[in-house]
Amino acid sequence: CVPLHHSDKLVGLICCDSPEPRQWTEHEIATLKEIAEYLSFALKEAHAQQQRSQAEAALRQQHQQERLLGKITQQIRRSLNLEEILQTTVTEIRDFFQAERVVVYCYQQGRNGMAIAQSAHSSWTSSVNMRMDRSWFEKGTKFSQKGSTYVIDDIEQVELPLEFHQFLAQQQVQAALLVPILENYQLLGMVAVYECSQSRHWQIWEMDLLKQLAIQVAIAIQQGKLYQQVEQLNSNLEQKVEQRTAQLKQALDLEAILKRISDQVRDSLDETEILQTAVEQLALPLEVDCCCALVYPLEQGSSTDCYEQITSVTTSPSKVEPIAEFPEIYQQLLQQQYLECCFLSWEEPQARMAILVCPIVDEQEVLGELRLETLPHHSFNDVEIRLVRQVANQCAIAVRQARLYKAAQQQAEALESLNHLKDDFLSSVSHELRSPMTNIKIALKMLEISFKQVKLVDTEGKIQRYLQILQDESKRELDLINDLLDLSRLEAGSEPLQLSTIKLQECLPEIIQPFAARAHSQQQLLEVELPTQLPPLNSDQNALERIFSELLNNACKYTPPGEKITVSAWSTQTKIQLRVSNSGVEIPQEELSLIFQKFYRIPHHDSLKKGGTGLGLALVKKLVEHLGGTIEVESATAKTMFTVQLPLTPNFSKIAIAKVVRTIPNC
Repeated sequence: CVPLHHSDKLVGLICCDSPEPRQWTEHEIATLKEIAEYLSFALKEAHAQQQRSQAEAALRQQHQQERLLGKITQQIRRSLNLEEILQTTVTEIRDFFQAERVVVYCYQQGRNGMAIAQSAHSSWTSSVNMRMDRSWFEKGTKFSQKGSTYVIDDIEQVELPLEFHQFLAQQQVQAALLVPILENYQLLGMVAVYECSQSRHWQIWEMDLLKQLAIQVAIAIQQGKLYQQVEQLNSNLEQKVEQRTAQLKQALDLEAILKRISDQVRDSLDETEILQTAVEQLALPLEVDCCCALVYPLEQGSSTDCYEQITSVTTSPSKVEPIAEFPEIYQQLLQQQYLECCFLSWEEPQARMAILVCPIVDEQEVLGELRLETLPHHSFNDVEIRLVRQVANQCAIAVRQARLYKAAQQQAEALESLNHLKDDFLSSVSHELRSPMTNIKIALKMLEISFKQVKLVDTEGKIQRYLQILQDESKRELDLINDLLDLSRLEAGSEPLQLSTIKLQECLPEIIQPFAARAHSQQQLLEVELPTQLPPLNSDQNALERIFSELLNNACKYTPPGEKITVSAWSTQTKIQLRVSNSGVEIPQEELSLIFQKFYRIPHHDSLKKGGTGLGLALVKKLVEHLGGTIEVESATAKTMFTVQLPLTPNFSKIAIAKVVRTIPNC
């Protein structure tokens, strides 16, 4: 026998035997050794070739496994659709394992696992929607918390839980390889490879590969869950954004409604119109079935429906609702609190309504209410309630303003009536006093003539002084009476115009002449600024003289010594402007709008010492308006100016005219 060696190890023998005794020659022995060496070398080459083949097969298998893992991993990365990923995974696993069915089970919060993906030959029963109980594995190998592989080569040769055995038999399974899908030692599901036609011995590499695939499936499931969470978060965020956008839009819309209502109700001074506008503008945007406004005449113990808006039909009923019959409503409203309730009628159970009532409150007084009624399934949200309360507040302000305006109007009418009574009284008194004062004036004149005729001796001049006082005071009283009568006629519009063509260059100097001597005696400077050419003025000469006389009289009366009085005139295409100004005196700004009132005197101007009745400027203003003109006063920097604007030709349709007389060349 000659040994066969491979890597210094005995791998066999070459034996030659003979039926008879024999002496082996050296040549035979050498030949056997040579043959043994060749055989050893051949065995070595065969073993090496076998190893190479096994290595190549292992590499091919590893490459295929890596390709399968890569394909599934790429599918997981490329897609976020869990159903698509799992379906691709079970299909690739079935093709690679050459199995008859591959199923992925997913455990929910409960104990049963639902088959969510399957790849199977068409001849076998479908496993989709079939449930796998977690407890089957806990009763068996309990691998669900350890990451073990559950291997069944033949279900008839393995002891299984009865329910699990029935579950597999129902699906015609003969052999099974099951690997858990784990995340942080928590069981997410199961990857199952089934053989249905025959038993099968599962290889180690198959178990290892299926474990790696289960890890990828776990990643896919976790990724799908994360994607679903992101999708849910995005959906929730979108819903919140939409809700917020809708809320902002509603807030902007309601703000616009509030502004529109506020503008409209504040533009009105009619209480009924204010409430009508409020209910109209509230009813349609809030989509209520009825909106009405009620006011509370509390002294009557009832509320009156002022205006109502019912869907698209507008009516204006007048309902009287006794407050005492609804104490649970009005008690809260009278405490300035809004009320939201549901009304149910016993007579008509179907006629249920959701009601919102907001009080219309001004300071501490409840003026009324805004009431909105709609179907019971609708509830008023905070934004709508806030809008109605704000509208109620605006209505309260507007209603109070309207009532104050109404009261002011009534007071103004009462004052106007009193003013008319006063004017009538003054007119009547003036008429009644004019004749006695005229008789007194004539009597004084006759008394003076009588004293001269009897030649009474008046050594001290007392009689003449007394007579002069009587004449001056009677003239003053008669002037006052005449002014009152003139004002009465002007205000009544019964004073006709005596129109004539007036040349101002010739007329004004004659009007001014008497005041020049008075100004000189009072150490005042009187200046006249007239252009060489002024258009003729068609007006009432007597009225014009009275206007200038009053203005110049006031200027001479109130201008201090050493100051200047200026009379000026100029023209435009349609008007003549005349101005009387004086320096050294200034009227306070707050008094300028009052000086044209009857009997008004500027305080702290020594009016009593200067004399006068307080009717001069009032008469001037009425005369200027009677002539179709305007008068303005300006006072600043120790200077006062009265400017009169008169039309060259008065408007005959607006002015009462007696007759047009001839042109007067001179005043």
